[in-house]
Amino acid sequence: MRDGWFLVDGQFGNVAGYPDADEVHRATARDWTPLDTREIRGAAARAIGFRCPECGADVPLVERTELQLCGNCGRLLAPSPSGLTTHPYELVDRASIPWWPESGRADVAWLPFFRVELSVTGEETGLFAEWRECWIPAFEALNVGRYDAWAFEWAGALTRMRPKRFERRFYLEEPVEKANRVVPAAIDWETLRPLLPRLLVELLPKPAQTRLNPMVLKKIFAGTFDVSKVSLVFVPAPVTTDGDRRVLGPSSAVGWVPLRDGKWPPDLMRDVRRALERGKELAEPEDDGGSG
Repeated sequence: MRDGWFLVDGQFGNVAGYPDADEVHRATARDWTPLDTREIRGAAARAIGFRCPECGADVPLVERTELQLCGNCGRLLAPSPSGLTTHPYELVDRASIPWWPESGRADVAWLPFFRVELSVTGEETGLFAEWRECWIPAFEALNVGRYDAWAFEWAGALTRMRPKRFERRFYLEEPVEKANRVVPAAIDWETLRPLLPRLLVELLPKPAQTRLNPMVLKKIFAGTFDVSKVSLVFVPAPVTTDGDRRVLGPSSAVGWVPLRDGKWPPDLMRDVRRALERGKELAEPEDDGGSG
């Protein structure tokens, strides 16, 4: 990645932000300007009624995402100071999914993706010459072990297929049966935007990925990635109905329960716990066998 400044959270030890040169200069110059207390306003809670502005139905709150789906008219809604406002989205027809079961019998998990139109300039960007359109997962599988690889299988396949999109609404033009699930778009685009070069590398075909080395990666990350359009698209994923219910992908499958309930396997938490326990073992003094 290119040279630059980043902030590290002192408590959790993770990257907390990427300040630009002007912000770094203002912080290091210590040329502080006192705040005018007359301009400081007290923060006050604002109540936003969760009622659909189109049909008037009560909208159930999904805490993992800001975007709420009206179960009556299918509008996707975003909270604002003035209340809930509509957010556009598109759908992909299940006939566009080549790995759909031949029997046609399957429940559906509607997976949200960001469809991104972009241009890439700079050295070694010929790898992306045909990738003016890419698809990036917008659901929580990005943060959970085993599910992230499966999500990027989908993203890579959609990027190659470039399926057609339709402006249809859930529940009205696209029925959602009781056994189906519309997975929330729980990741914000602004969170993914700084990671775009790294995500695009993940979407490259496997033969292209084998050509990558540190020098090539450095040139890629030094390129310019200009995004012209970002849209939210829900893509149908088939869920097997016999035996152990699994969600099918281009070449693999994952368990249905986490996508349905939003309760992910505790892979990350288990790894952290094991690391802490191992650290305590290393910190303990060894017993030399003496009688004391």
